[in-house]
Amino acid sequence: MTADDALALLRHADMLEALPRTGWITSRVPSPESIAAHSYGVAFTVMLLLDRIAARTPPPTVDRGRALEMALLHDLGEAILTDIPSPVKRFAGREAMKAAERRAVAHMTDSADPRYLALYDEYSAATTLESRVVHAADKIQLFVKASQYGAAGFAGVERFWSGGDDDAGLPEARELLDRLRAHHAEGTWPSGDWE
Repeated sequence: MTADDALALLRHADMLEALPRTGWITSRVPSPESIAAHSYGVAFTVMLLLDRIAARTPPPTVDRGRALEMALLHDLGEAILTDIPSPVKRFAGREAMKAAERRAVAHMTDSADPRYLALYDEYSAATTLESRVVHAADKIQLFVKASQYGAAGFAGVERFWSGGDDDAGLPEARELLDRLRAHHAEGTWPSGDWE
């Protein structure tokens, strides 16, 4: 990868900071999180899930670096396509949207490193432990953000709680998702040092 190839990819990825998550816009959240902020939240959640998974007896073999790379790449296609709302994906066809997202990632990473597209494809297939962790982290981060926006009084985010909460077959993710749902039902949230 040349320096210019790296800079071109960085320029594309930097666009994610300027693009808001549209689900929050349609829920009437002013100044919602960006796609880049979401990707950071997913990567952080991946780190925590991997720590919890490593506590299993015996601990499974997992490539932490690959999982974190997938977390950083999982929404890269949105730098070109933006965060397309779920109703558009439903009416345009989920498979067509997945193909478009893959083409966008391929376009951005073509001159950089073919490994990036392979990581994106692995994430999309959701068959490896690492990719399943990223999928579960994506859902957990969504519910964490919905909790925060709900606590701030944005009632429009309530609709996110009626959707699925795929744990990707990971008991560690299931426990976090169940606790998030319980806190939501109780109207509570674990306290933090800022309170």
